[in-house]
Amino acid sequence: MRFLWLPIIFIIVSCSALPSPPTLTPMRDLSAPTLVISPTPIIRSSGELYPTDEGVFVGQTNPTQAILPVDSEPVPIPQVDDDLGNVVNVVLEDGSVLQGDFYPSTEPRSAGILIVGIDRSAWGDLPVELQRAGFTVLVMETGLIPQAGHVDTMLKTFINLGSVDPARVGVIGGAQGADIVMVACAFDELCDVVALLSPLTRDTLLNVIPSYGTRPLLIAASNQDPESYPVALALSQTTQGDTRFIEASSGRGSSLLQFQTELISELVVWFSTYLNG
Repeated sequence: MRFLWLPIIFIIVSCSALPSPPTLTPMRDLSAPTLVISPTPIIRSSGELYPTDEGVFVGQTNPTQAILPVDSEPVPIPQVDDDLGNVVNVVLEDGSVLQGDFYPSTEPRSAGILIVGIDRSAWGDLPVELQRAGFTVLVMETGLIPQAGHVDTMLKTFINLGSVDPARVGVIGGAQGADIVMVACAFDELCDVVALLSPLTRDTLLNVIPSYGTRPLLIAASNQDPESYPVALALSQTTQGDTRFIEASSGRGSSLLQFQTELISELVVWFSTYLNG
C-alpha cells in the first residue's frame, strides 16, 4: 500500500517544479499618439497646373479620346486659321493638310455634321441651314486622291474642336466623297447617321454596307445618272436600318442640291430627327 503512493507523490513534485510563465513586454509604445493637424490643402485647377500658350490644358480629359479604344491613336489637335476666318486645317498622317470651313453652333455641346466632297464651296446653303438648325458643321474637301482613312482623321479632328458632342455625329458625302464616307463609316462608330449623295462604286459599297449595321442611312441620286442611280438604288435595298431613298431629277453629288431644292430641308429634317430628337 505504501508503494502505491510513490507515483502520486512523484507527479505532484514534478508539477510544482514547472517554471512560471514569462512576463510579456511590449515591443513598442502602445500609449495614444499625439495627433498633429495637417496643413490646409492647396487646390489648383488644371489650367494652373498645365497651362499652354494655346489655351489647351495637357492632362485634362479629352471626351473624344475617352470613347475610343485603349490602344487607339491620339486624337489629332485641330488647327483653326484665324487669318482666314473659320477655316480648319486637318493634318493627315503623311503630313499633308486639308482645309475645311467651320460653322460653329451657338450651343456649348451640339450635334455635329461633317460634309465631305471634292469642292467645299459647292454645297450652297446646306451648311448654313444645318447651322441654323442647331448643328456644328465642318465642310471638308477630299483632296486629289480621296481615301476613307482621311474621313476618320476628319471626324476625330472635328470632334476635338470642343463644341461637338461625340455621341451625336452625322456625315454627308457627295460623289467620290460619298464612297469614302460609306467605307469609313461602315467601320467607324463615330458615325451615327449618314447621307450619301450620288454614291458611285457599287461592289465596294455593297461589300461594306453590312458592317454599317442598323444605323440610319439617307441615299439620294438622280434618275438621269446612269452610273450613280443603280448604285444608290441597290444600297437602299440592302441596308438593315432606317433608310430613306430620294430620287432626284438631275445633278450629281453636291449639285443635286441645285436641282432638288427641297433636298436641303429634307437633309436638315433627317439629321434633326436622329441627332436632335
